[in-house]
Amino acid sequence: MRNQGDFFFAEAKDNSTDTRYADRLANSVSVQVIGNLALKPEIDLFLYENKIDRHHYWEYQTLMSLDYTLDWYRGNGWLNALRYKKPSGKAGSK
Repeated sequence: MRNQGDFFFAEAKDNSTDTRYADRLANSVSVQVIGNLALKPEIDLFLYENKIDRHHYWEYQTLMSLDYTLDWYRGNGWLNALRYKKPSGKAGSK
């Protein structure tokens, strides 16, 4: 979850285009599909109000993305990096 916002107090020299508050909220979850491939649904919400007239505005946007993570490490070729996950490094320890 990400949230970023601004709030401004009223002043005598304000006009109707000045922002009273603006807030962006983004919420997402990542679901592993196969190996390093993950599906990521997301919803973004934007809230706004101007200072003088107090007009409110809000909108939302839904997104769907596929994320693929490349696990690179020394000694691994690019084909193996695409196919296999990085080993944990605990092989052979008892």
